[in-house]
Amino acid sequence: MDDKQFEQQMKLLKKTYERVPSKFNADEVLRKIEEEGNQTKEPILTVKSPTSKWQKISVWAVSLASVFIIGILSASFLNDGKEQGDKSVTEFDENDIEKLEKAYQEEREKRRKMLDLTDEQFDSLGFVQFADQEFTRTIKPGSLESNQSGMPLELRYSKVIDFLKLPSEMVQNALESKEKFNEEQSMQYIDELTTKIDHLTYVYDLVINEHLDVMNTAKMNGELDADYLYGHRAELPEPVENMLVNAPKQGISIAVSPDKNRFIAKFQIEYEMRDVLSETAYNYLEIKSNLPFLWAGKLSYEPAQAAHLLQFIEKTLLETKIQNTAIQAVTKMNYLNLAEMLIYDNESNNIFENGKLKNEYSMAWDTLRSTMGVSPIKFFIEPFYQSMVMNEWRINETYKTLDMSDLSYAFSLAEVGDLAELMPGEEFTFQSESYNIPDTDLTQKVHGYFKTVGASSDLQELEFATPIEIVALAQFAREFEKSSLEYSLYRVSDQLPNFEDYNLIMQDQNIIPEDSTNLQYVEERTYLQEGEYHTTVEIFKDGNPVKTIQLIRQKGGLWQIVYEAPLVPPGYYYEPKVAQTDVMEDSVVYLYKKYKQNHNFSLLKSASAIEVAGMYLEADKQGDLETQYELLLKDDQYVTPSREEFLSYPTDGGHDWKVQFEAFEIIQNTPTDANGEFDVVVWFDLNYSLVTDDDSRRGFQMRKTADGWRVHFMPMQ
Repeated sequence: MDDKQFEQQMKLLKKTYERVPSKFNADEVLRKIEEEGNQTKEPILTVKSPTSKWQKISVWAVSLASVFIIGILSASFLNDGKEQGDKSVTEFDENDIEKLEKAYQEEREKRRKMLDLTDEQFDSLGFVQFADQEFTRTIKPGSLESNQSGMPLELRYSKVIDFLKLPSEMVQNALESKEKFNEEQSMQYIDELTTKIDHLTYVYDLVINEHLDVMNTAKMNGELDADYLYGHRAELPEPVENMLVNAPKQGISIAVSPDKNRFIAKFQIEYEMRDVLSETAYNYLEIKSNLPFLWAGKLSYEPAQAAHLLQFIEKTLLETKIQNTAIQAVTKMNYLNLAEMLIYDNESNNIFENGKLKNEYSMAWDTLRSTMGVSPIKFFIEPFYQSMVMNEWRINETYKTLDMSDLSYAFSLAEVGDLAELMPGEEFTFQSESYNIPDTDLTQKVHGYFKTVGASSDLQELEFATPIEIVALAQFAREFEKSSLEYSLYRVSDQLPNFEDYNLIMQDQNIIPEDSTNLQYVEERTYLQEGEYHTTVEIFKDGNPVKTIQLIRQKGGLWQIVYEAPLVPPGYYYEPKVAQTDVMEDSVVYLYKKYKQNHNFSLLKSASAIEVAGMYLEADKQGDLETQYELLLKDDQYVTPSREEFLSYPTDGGHDWKVQFEAFEIIQNTPTDANGEFDVVVWFDLNYSLVTDDDSRRGFQMRKTADGWRVHFMPMQ
């Protein structure tokens, strides 16, 4: 990237962040800081004059840090000062100030060494420059804050050091506290964290740009390979080696760009943060980890993936309770940009071919219009979808009226709760819910339905019953031998046997298996297909899934259970087919990363079959033979190579299982032995785009042992 391109990118980035709303007057704060700087005869800190490319980023970074961090952190700084009341400010002699100056320089140098950056690079970091400004503003005698705040000098200094802390320190402190942040704390925390990570990311991007040619020699089979780059870092120039060693510690990975033409610095999520952050805040980090959505004017994802990602972003934005945060504003901008790339044809991203919408985009549109609940993107795309369908997906006059500003307006209406009035056909939305068994509230609700429906035989009384309540009512009817009510809760279909046969088949079975401990319904798993809503209720025992019940609801109707004939002999282990979800995939990746650290077998003791299978596939994707071997079944009755032999197998990383597969079911295929062990096949359904006449799903061989689930050697053949 030459200087001109660099300046253009910085201007674009500044323009982007200037759209960030704020509750404070950043210009006024900056003006006061500048006035103070002009009044200072001898600056406490010596910063090099902005003549180099590193200082070009410094100018941008200071303004960005000021907008973000002043608003997020200085507010608490000033509030803490007010909480001290009108106490008089303690006078400190020059020796006290000199000691703090020396201590601050030491803290600064300590973090420079932690990052292994040059002085010039470190000085260019926006959050470092902000900490420098705050040191001058709050510590130096006669400064604005020093005169006005009743806060003790030691406390002011401590807060300045907090501003200087690296992302790794912030994460470590949060995890060590073992306290769950509330919504406001979580959003403020991720604003500060991601801002600091962004500052580091741009410094690392400059390192990449300076050494692009040598880094682009890191290839496997003719393609750029990040694992190869990391593995040969000692052979690279020192700045690149330092970056590869230190960037991951700060939440940044060096990855191959979407077009596979270069390496980029990319945010990577710390999965353990979900233990301390609110769900909404963690979702923002997940969204950020999927960036970039666009690259070189094109989508970074397949249209189907991009559509699901857009739904997730929209849901997260609309569920955000704490408004006017920086990450919310930037995420909304990314939401609008991603929507435009899925809907609007342009020179760099052609969604039409010979005047007809490409099939992959029409499927993405169908996904967007099936979004559950009150949805801006659903509201926006519906008229264009209907018009294009009528015109066999060819460009027409209706499509030519498309204006992306209308989506922004629809989103604004949704934020204030007014969009629902413009979507009168939208039904009541069922929120995610979970019940531990037994649960008094659930029992009372179901008993009420049981009495009402039993007396009137009017199933419309169940119009507002949730999926879990329908399943629980079916079990309740079975326990009280009201088989006619139980049978009526099933959806009529060719698979549903007649009433007499149903009673014979189900006579020894429960709707909810005995010893179940939890029922869960997840709203995100609900989707609209051919005018009907489809969803599932998951049943768990001690944290492990034991059964999945599918339900369907017609518009204006009620949830009905989908009957599934037993596919395995009585007593055999079976998990019905369910779609892979982001939640499940994230859980697998989280377990994989945790397990690969020291291969702690206790983690596998409670892991489910799909989690262990997913861990093996994730290890295959990463080329991690060591973890794959640790997950293998070691038993004299089965062929398993030695560790040395297995680790000698060639690997360049496998397919991304999260993209390759879209659903799974698990079926026991051998009798349970005297030790309670048995084999299963995890059947993975291929993504629709990969299905052929001869290949629609893959079997994955596993065994349930006394120590948990293990993988057979060469499980997928």
